[in-house]
Amino acid sequence: MLKNIEDKLIDFFKSEKNSLYTILILAFIFAASFFYSFSKNKKINQAFQTYQTLETTCINSLEYRKKILDFLQKKTVFDPYFIDNHLESITLLQNEKSKLENIGKHPLFSNSDSLKRRLKYLSGKDNKIKFIEENIKESSLVKETDEILQNQIEIDLSDLKKILSIIENRKIDEFIPIESSPQLIIKYFDLKKEKDSSFSLDLKLLKREFTKKKS
Repeated sequence: MLKNIEDKLIDFFKSEKNSLYTILILAFIFAASFFYSFSKNKKINQAFQTYQTLETTCINSLEYRKKILDFLQKKTVFDPYFIDNHLESITLLQNEKSKLENIGKHPLFSNSDSLKRRLKYLSGKDNKIKFIEENIKESSLVKETDEILQNQIEIDLSDLKKILSIIENRKIDEFIPIESSPQLIIKYFDLKKEKDSSFSLDLKLLKREFTKKKS
């Protein structure tokens, strides 16, 4: 019986009348096979891309969490008098002061009133960094304080780099970060050119002091 079926199928496909049907059937089988393989491959690629996206998201999330934990761990160890010890202690316009002191040693300028007034200003308390604390907010994890510059100060480029290095906690030229810094954020910054080599600066900071979580 199977032999008869095989013979009939062979006769069917050999027949010129049925040759068109043969081509159409084979084309349909090929197309269906191609479409199935393409669809299956597309789903596999989509699944792989989804996996890659999830993997990247997880890695980025873990790295971000680690950065936050490292930051908080670092910032819970700070000098409570950091601004007093490292910002308010800066001697401003030191380069100009040294130059004027050397000039004042010369007989031609030893009695110069303008030079004496400038040196008095540079050596006195009129041009000192002094912050006032305002708007203190405190929770179990962090204490926030607005640190407002009491008076505008006159600085040179070197002073500016040093101040920004301390506040931003990063290296600027020869000035390196200080590890005991709390988080300092600039809220207001106004810098104006005063002379060829000096600027006036007005400044307001937000100081954040993080507290270690009790275990």
